[in-house]
Amino acid sequence: MSHSSLTTPHPSLTTLLGDLITMQFDAELANSAPSTARFRVTVNGVVTSVIAASVSSGEGLAFLTLASAPAPGASVSVTYTDLIGDQSSGVLQLADGSDIASFTQAITNDSADAVAPQLDAANVDGNRLTLSFNESLGSGLPRNSAFSVLVNARPVAVSAVEVIGGQAVLTLAKAVAFGDDVTIGYKDLSGDQPSGVLEDTSGNDLATFANEVVVNDTVDATPLAFAAATVNGDTLEITFDRDIADVVPSARTFRVEANGRVINATRAEVFPDDRQVVLTLATPVTNKETVVVSYIDPAGDQRSGVVEDVQGNDLISFTKKPVKNDTVDLNPISLDTAEVVGGKQLVLTFSKELGTSEPSAARFKVLANGKLQAISSIETSPDDGQVILNLRNSIPSGVKVALDYSDQAGDQSFGVVEDATGKDLATVKSFSVTNFIEDATPPELVDAEVDGRTVTLYFDKELDNSRPNASAFTVTAGRQRFKVRSASIAAGDTVAELQLQSAVPAGVDVVISYKDPKNDQAKGVVQDLAGNDLESIRDFPVANMNDGASKRLFNGTDLGAAASVAELIACSC
Repeated sequence: MSHSSLTTPHPSLTTLLGDLITMQFDAELANSAPSTARFRVTVNGVVTSVIAASVSSGEGLAFLTLASAPAPGASVSVTYTDLIGDQSSGVLQLADGSDIASFTQAITNDSADAVAPQLDAANVDGNRLTLSFNESLGSGLPRNSAFSVLVNARPVAVSAVEVIGGQAVLTLAKAVAFGDDVTIGYKDLSGDQPSGVLEDTSGNDLATFANEVVVNDTVDATPLAFAAATVNGDTLEITFDRDIADVVPSARTFRVEANGRVINATRAEVFPDDRQVVLTLATPVTNKETVVVSYIDPAGDQRSGVVEDVQGNDLISFTKKPVKNDTVDLNPISLDTAEVVGGKQLVLTFSKELGTSEPSAARFKVLANGKLQAISSIETSPDDGQVILNLRNSIPSGVKVALDYSDQAGDQSFGVVEDATGKDLATVKSFSVTNFIEDATPPELVDAEVDGRTVTLYFDKELDNSRPNASAFTVTAGRQRFKVRSASIAAGDTVAELQLQSAVPAGVDVVISYKDPKNDQAKGVVQDLAGNDLESIRDFPVANMNDGASKRLFNGTDLGAAASVAELIACSC
């Protein structure tokens, strides 16, 4: 039987009960279960899943099981789509094997609401306590005495009850305060009551409940205040008198002082559960310093960049509140670096700030190529953690220098190197001292090439990233000069690039010149990392890469097209 000639019936009645749809046909059905994919069920316009389909062939009934039961009163419809052609399985068929044609039909929703309303939330603001339920309530009002409200474990009477949609609003005889603990209970009357109780629109009574926690939304208008503060090194914790919001304040609103010196706060973090703001200090405090903290609240009520409580009350300004100093200094002081500066000074840098003790010259031994050097005087910079040894004679650059330091037995209070807490520097043996060899050799141009408008210059050493003046270069191709628009050098690279106003034609000889200004320039020139300027260059040959016949040149010598830059630099020709 062809699909187009079907005259099979639609369901005469389709009903819904819970999650089961029943379709009644006026003819006997074939004993073949249709595929769930053939059906589309919508509930209030939203598609819901069909998880099973079956038939009762002798009774002309087909059944669909839904993933969830639609709510009572919901608008439900079912659509059935027949496959093209005559199918033997997976579709609805009559007993003679003919397919039932596609159809869409509204469903009679016989589901009844037998479920009592459920309490979803309870909130109180002052004397107004709101109970929110999972469905709309009937218009009946319960007795005030049906509710039991406890505030901080003490009963508070209910003076009025109002029902609005899915909410019951209770007026309390006494308003609750911010921070009060509130609970509520409800007692249902025995049996199914038509009035005097809370019930849904289907008449299902709200069941008795007890000791439900009520969220206290009552606003506290008193300002947030400082409670205590502690510091450990570079971490300062400030605790407040009640819960705070997760708003992150600006670190600049705080001022921290240690023994009168101001320490900047570089970061502020908020930990609402601990009622704390934690500041990260730019420099750590020592365990012997007296620390105070201040806070400035900006004018007006701020929503960001300040400390505030969960109700939005700003922290009030405070000045020089004492901070408990829990800093414990357990790390020994150590020598980090030593460097020869200007030939006649050794600058020693330590791992931490120094105490006021000035070490004796007898504690140090300076050896240059194994020869003992006399120390004429000693300077200290405690805050910078530095000791400077002034030498009687200058040490040439590049000479190998070593340093010894001898600590005295026991804990000394003077004549030694010690940290700000009095811990002595331990004996140091054969500490390597940096003694740089000064680089006075200027960079040298070793190769150059042009490709289109780009001229690439290769040097024998790394260059500084100062941008040279484009006007310092002259590029000549044949007898024509080409304007240099820009010049650039990447930091630490050995290559400079020039961008020309126009492309160099193929097949012409190209040379480049460079004019170095008089004296030593700090910018606008080509220079190496040591600051040595590139010397003036005249008519340096540039490989013209704009045609395949160009030659690679190094100081005028043809090295062949395959020569790499590394080969050019290594070449001894």
